[in-house]
Amino acid sequence: MGEHEVGTTPPSIPTGSAFGRVQGRNVIAGQSISGGTVNFNFHAGKDPSTRRPAYRLFPFPRNEDVVSRVTLFAELDQLLPRSGASQSAALWGLGGSGYAYYARLRRSLADNFRKTQIALEYAYRRADEEPACSVFWVHAEDETTFVSDYKNIAKNLKIPTNLDGDELLTAVRDGIEALGPYVLVLDNADNLTVFGVGRDRAAGDENTAGGMARNLFGFVPRHSGTVLWTSRDKRICGSLVGAKRAINVTRMTESEAMALLETVGNKKIDESELDNAAQLLAELERLPLAVSQAAAYMRRTSTPIGEYLSRLRRPIKRWKVLGEAEFDRHRRQQTSNNVMQTWDISIEHIQYENPMACDILYSLAFVDNQNIPFELIAKIAEIVGRLARNEEAANAEPADSRDQDENQDDDDILGAIVLLQDFSFLHLRTSGERYQAYDMHKLVQEATHSSGYYKSIS
Repeated sequence: MGEHEVGTTPPSIPTGSAFGRVQGRNVIAGQSISGGTVNFNFHAGKDPSTRRPAYRLFPFPRNEDVVSRVTLFAELDQLLPRSGASQSAALWGLGGSGYAYYARLRRSLADNFRKTQIALEYAYRRADEEPACSVFWVHAEDETTFVSDYKNIAKNLKIPTNLDGDELLTAVRDGIEALGPYVLVLDNADNLTVFGVGRDRAAGDENTAGGMARNLFGFVPRHSGTVLWTSRDKRICGSLVGAKRAINVTRMTESEAMALLETVGNKKIDESELDNAAQLLAELERLPLAVSQAAAYMRRTSTPIGEYLSRLRRPIKRWKVLGEAEFDRHRRQQTSNNVMQTWDISIEHIQYENPMACDILYSLAFVDNQNIPFELIAKIAEIVGRLARNEEAANAEPADSRDQDENQDDDDILGAIVLLQDFSFLHLRTSGERYQAYDMHKLVQEATHSSGYYKSIS
C-alpha cells in the first residue's frame, strides 16, 4: 500500500471489483481495498518527509450523498471535540435503530440504518477535517473479530510479524497511540464481557490459564486520540465509557422516517399517499431498518404504499413482507438486513446471560405490547423460577429456603427486567409505588415469535 498526498482528484475512481466505483466530490486518490477494508495511507501536508503518515482503514467506502441526523452528530461533536486529548464515547440502542441513509439504495450497506453507519460517517468527517488524523476500524463482536482486525492494523503499521497473542495486541495499541491524533471505532461491542464488563474479576484471574477468554479492554488505546464504541447494550454507559458519554440512538422522527421512505423508494410520495405513508411508518414504529426494507420492497415490486400497508396488516402476508431481505453486495455476510432477524443476536445473548429474562421476553410476545404491568412480569418470573428450582435448593431447611427464595426471586426479577431494558426490549412506561408498567416494540414481539427460540412454560 503506497503513500499519497491529498490532492485534487476526478469525481470518480475505480476501487476494485468488491465495491465498484466510489463517486462524489471528496474522493481521495491512491486507495486500495484488502479483505473488505478500504485502506488509505497518506502524508498530511505537501512535504511528506516532515510528517508521520495518517492511516485510514475504513470498512466501506463513503457515499457522498449521505443525509444524517444533525442533532445526533452535534451531540457526537460535543462529546468528541477535535483535539489531541484522549476521549471516548459510545452509541447504543436497539439493533436497527441507527439512522443514516443514502439517495442511491444500491450503494447502501447492511448497517446503514444502524449505529454502525453513524460511526462510519463520523470517522469520515474527522478524516476530512483533520488530514493528520488516522482512522482505524475494529469489529468488536467477539475476541475472534477483534484480534483479526488488530492483525490487519499491525500489518498496515508494519509491526513485526513474529509477535502473537497479547504481545501483538499490546504492540498495536501502543502503535496507534504513538501516531498522534486518531479515531478508533470499536463496532458492535454487544457482548461487553469480552471487555471485562460483568465479569467476576477473581474468577477471571483464577481461570485465565484454564482457557477463559481474556479481557480485551486493556488493549484499547487510551492516549492521544478518540475511541468511539457502538453497542446494543446500555451497560456500556458507565463502564467502558463515562455515564454521560453515551448517546442513545432512538427511532426516527416522523419527518425523518418520511424522508427515508422517499429516499430509499426513489420517488416522491404523492399527496394522495401521505396518509397511508404516515400509517405505514406508525406500523413500523419508525425503525430505520424496517422503513428502509419496506421502501426497498415497494420500489422493487412497484407496490403502492396503500397496498403494502394492507398486506402488512394481514397476519400471513405480514410475516412474508417483513421477512423480505434485499441483496446487498456491500454488506458484511454475517450481517442480516432482514428486520425480523436483526434482533436475533440480542435475543441469543440474553438467552446465554439470563435465561429467565429470555423466558419473560418470549412470554410477553403473546400479550398486548402496551402498558404491560409489572405484576404480570413477576408472575412469569415466578413460574420460571419454580420450574428451574434445583434439588440443592429443595434439600435446604424449609424456613431458610423460603426466605432465600423470596429474596432471590426479587433480585432475579429485577435483574431480568433491567437486562431487557438495557437491550431496549422493554421501556418503562409509568413508575410509582402502586403501579409500574412497561411497553415493548411491536416488531420486537414479532421478531421473538419468528426467532424460533420460544419454549412453552406452564
